[in-house]
Amino acid sequence: MAREDPALQHSRTSQTLVPFHRQGMPDFFLLLPIGLLLALGVVMVYSATYYISMIDYSDPTYYLKRELMWVVLGVVVMLFMMRIDYHRLRRFANVALLVAVALLTLVVLPGLGTISHGSQQWIAIGGFTFQPSELAKLCMILYLAAVLEKEGEQLHDFAHGFLPPLLVVTLLFVLIMLEPDMGTGVVLMATGLIVLFAAGVRLRHLATVLIPVPLAFLALAFSSSYRKERIFAFLNPWKDPLGNGWNLIQSYFALGHGGLFGQGLGQGFEKFFYLPEPQSDFIFSVLGEELGFVGTSATLLLYGLLLWRGLRAAMLAPDVFGSLLATGVCAMIGVQVIVNVAVATGVFPVTGITLPLLSYGGTSLVVILAGLGVVLNISRQARIYGGQGEG
Repeated sequence: MAREDPALQHSRTSQTLVPFHRQGMPDFFLLLPIGLLLALGVVMVYSATYYISMIDYSDPTYYLKRELMWVVLGVVVMLFMMRIDYHRLRRFANVALLVAVALLTLVVLPGLGTISHGSQQWIAIGGFTFQPSELAKLCMILYLAAVLEKEGEQLHDFAHGFLPPLLVVTLLFVLIMLEPDMGTGVVLMATGLIVLFAAGVRLRHLATVLIPVPLAFLALAFSSSYRKERIFAFLNPWKDPLGNGWNLIQSYFALGHGGLFGQGLGQGFEKFFYLPEPQSDFIFSVLGEELGFVGTSATLLLYGLLLWRGLRAAMLAPDVFGSLLATGVCAMIGVQVIVNVAVATGVFPVTGITLPLLSYGGTSLVVILAGLGVVLNISRQARIYGGQGEG
């Protein structure tokens, strides 16, 4: 998002806000891709899991029923957030950050977190699991939007304006890496830096981070044997086709089988215990096999429409707080889509990142829909700010 002149930012912030009861309708062209992606996600989760659900649970609709439950819960949360004036969230920014830090600390303590696939990312509650790192991304966005709005001209000062919010982002990143969860860490760090850029920090200050961050990620990647093996498998998956290269090779096969129009909905076979996590991390590969290049391209266009309308709401928001909130949510979704698709197509090393609104998942889906609910609320107010809203 293009950065504004500080004087214009101050002017937008100081103008009288439109009373909430006089707000307009949410942006239809933002609601449309959300609904279509959710519907497609339900269909693809069922297609990707009916066989493994039958084998593992003797119920072909096991994952489908749970996915529908999370979709209903997520939509309810989205509609709730859409109805609440987003300005009220500002007062909870500090509390949200403390909650995120506390949960990320608790999840890595022995005996509290649940270990799966070598990572301790979840807290078990009854029959369900909760992933604090997903909530932490949204809490970080809320905190940054509130703090950066107050900074104003102080943002140009490295020590007092830029460094404090950067340290907060770094703290959350370090806590996530203790799980460890490099994929979520990448999304969180990238989202935080995008929000800082949108807020108007000096480019030379941002460059001091952008230069060492890739080196730090490279060092982290080679700090453990399993990450190092993933990188080597990414560079040449055929060197170990039955081991570390298996995931990427099967994803290639799935996308290759799909061709232009796909094998047909439900007709893919890579999901039959060939593709790992076909309902979440590699659902894009299942989509490609069954709906082909046309289906994957249409899906990416829906994401493009969602991000365009979300960033439009950010640009037309009546204040800096709303603008940064919408930008942060769009950045979080956009980065996550890029990473997931890049993994499935072999552009990025394999990491566990879900595809927003499409992948099976509880915490991730509900948090993303909550964030989109906030953006929809901002779009309600953006539509009538200064007579805008029909473009």
